[in-house]
Amino acid sequence: MATMMAAMYYGKGDIRLEQVPRPVPGPGEVLMRVYGCGICGSDARTYQKGSPPGNLPVPRVLGHEFAGTVAELGWPERGAGGMGFAIGERVTAAPANECGHCFYCTHGVSTLCSNVLDFGTTQFGAQAEYLLIPAPLVAQGGLIKLPDDTSYDKACMAEPLGTCLHGLRTRGGLQPGETVVVVGDGTIGLIQVMLARHLGARAVICAGHHAERLEFATRHGATLVVNTNTQDLGRVVREQTGGIGADLIMVSVPNPQALQDALPLVRGGGRLVVFGGLPKGSKIEIEPNLIHYGEVTVTGSFNCTVEEFRQALQIARDLPVEELISHRVPLAHILDGYKLMADKAGMKVLVVM
Repeated sequence: MATMMAAMYYGKGDIRLEQVPRPVPGPGEVLMRVYGCGICGSDARTYQKGSPPGNLPVPRVLGHEFAGTVAELGWPERGAGGMGFAIGERVTAAPANECGHCFYCTHGVSTLCSNVLDFGTTQFGAQAEYLLIPAPLVAQGGLIKLPDDTSYDKACMAEPLGTCLHGLRTRGGLQPGETVVVVGDGTIGLIQVMLARHLGARAVICAGHHAERLEFATRHGATLVVNTNTQDLGRVVREQTGGIGADLIMVSVPNPQALQDALPLVRGGGRLVVFGGLPKGSKIEIEPNLIHYGEVTVTGSFNCTVEEFRQALQIARDLPVEELISHRVPLAHILDGYKLMADKAGMKVLVVM
């Protein structure tokens, strides 16, 4: 039996590098040889604090930001081109499928699919040498060949870019010419800065407290940056908008106070998107009249659809998202990568196989 090395997650603070059986693809499935996989903030939280509620399998492999090559095609369609793919082709895949028939899928909210096959949660993720791509995802077009001008590194950033596309455009309703405030200068916040300008935002204000990250934001789309250690974001937004407020605010930090402080900065008829996951049990105090009389929309954003992922991979060709990869660690030293995340020592950590 063929084997592979995998980072097996057993629970809070417990990831073990183990030799495990290599998956064998069945009908309609594809086996990928993984090039690299990013450590997402959700992976880091799962490692540091344990799995979110639900009957998720343990042990399992985390990781849903990846790219690699086709290693094997499932029976009975073995051989080059049998499934539209050939051995050795460079590919990436959307983070999850959409069943198409549950309540959420039939009501246009497929990111909340009740029967989702999700890398790193309901099934093995990509922090391993090989990854099995399930048949439903392949059938939906979720396994995608990389354009010749798209690097593996860029492809590994397509998933976070896809989630930002879902947040800015689908949930946030971003329109060309609008003013966007991005609260957060982490990887996600900086991707949102780039993407907001790409989608036609007239002005993008990025708020954070890391000088080097704010400088990155300035170079890649922000029309104004706000260091929240020394500046009052509310005052800046009011000054920049003539006292009206922002059209769209993306709260992309796991900080309840940041969310609470952002709501008064939305203009009448504007939108606020809760993008960053907050600690369990978090609570905020709001003035309901800001929402009522201001007709402000407050919504959340989670994951991305297969189609949004495909669009993000195309958009990534025009954005330097790979520049956010600050550290690379080999699979054998993956715990070093998780420590970097815990210490907030870098931006995107990529585990390379």
